[in-house]
Amino acid sequence: MLVKTKAIVLHTVKYSESSVVLKCFTRELGLQSYLVSGIKNKKSPVRSGAIQPLNQLNLITYHKGKGNLERIKELKVDYQYTDIPYQPIKTGICLFLAEVLYKSIKEESPDIGLYDFIADSLFWFDNTTEGSSNFHLLFLTSLTHYLGFGPMQSDGEYFDMKEGLYVDVKPLHNDYIAGDDLALFKQMASTTITFAGELKMNGAQRRRLLQILLDYYQLHIDSFATIKSLKVLEELFN
Repeated sequence: MLVKTKAIVLHTVKYSESSVVLKCFTRELGLQSYLVSGIKNKKSPVRSGAIQPLNQLNLITYHKGKGNLERIKELKVDYQYTDIPYQPIKTGICLFLAEVLYKSIKEESPDIGLYDFIADSLFWFDNTTEGSSNFHLLFLTSLTHYLGFGPMQSDGEYFDMKEGLYVDVKPLHNDYIAGDDLALFKQMASTTITFAGELKMNGAQRRRLLQILLDYYQLHIDSFATIKSLKVLEELFN
């Protein structure tokens, strides 16, 4: 059957000399994989420029719903970024976040709240002139709540990363946050994306907090592998 849905590009992989598999998080169908043939053909309904990481699309697809690769009948850009493609740091952040989302979202079922969070956050990011360097940190912090392991809001001298809880007694394992790291973490947890420009951190603090967040993701998501684009992001911020 034909299904019309919005979609966010997470990943593409070469399938053959002229075909790719497009991994998308769709608003109506959840995580889906589409076989796009003849990508280099001028008659193809899909242009390579339209399927860059985190691009937002409108799709009409032939949906069989049997776990097989689906096909696209029609593809149009839903929202055309006006700043992200022309700002190296923003482009790098999107590449990084696309990889994190690709390795985090597992469900082949719709999650409209999660979809709208991602789409709205990217719209803000594309249009903001302040706080770009903090966006990925705030995005990852907020995303934990949609993925089911968001930090519980409470006080404590330690944050137990395994349990996702603030505690007053030092955990018996090493996966916890304390001291200056905890102060940074609490600051992030209490700041929304739209106030990214008001968050004051230096480069070393951002790098440290990002590593903490990635460690936190690895504790709560099975097979959350090393993020390859992290090195690119670090080079852009150096």
